[in-house]
Amino acid sequence: MSSDKYTFEFLVEYISAKVLAWLMRDEGCSMEEALCRFQNSETFEILCRQSTGMYIESPAYVYDTLKIEFTKGTIRGLSE
Repeated sequence: MSSDKYTFEFLVEYISAKVLAWLMRDEGCSMEEALCRFQNSETFEILCRQSTGMYIESPAYVYDTLKIEFTKGTIRGLSE
């Protein structure tokens, strides 16, 4: 496995851990519920696609994107 692949996987895991901690804190949910909500989100899907480049954003940016998705039901067209 190339070092780029390791870096990508590390960053996705790091961001995910932060997002899960904030979800549990802010929503008062369990780890299992936070994990289920995040892993079934459009935000997580985009984060896990290396081609999107979302993995180089800050965990706070990813969390804010997730909160927008939860509020609006999607993150498509955020720039519109």
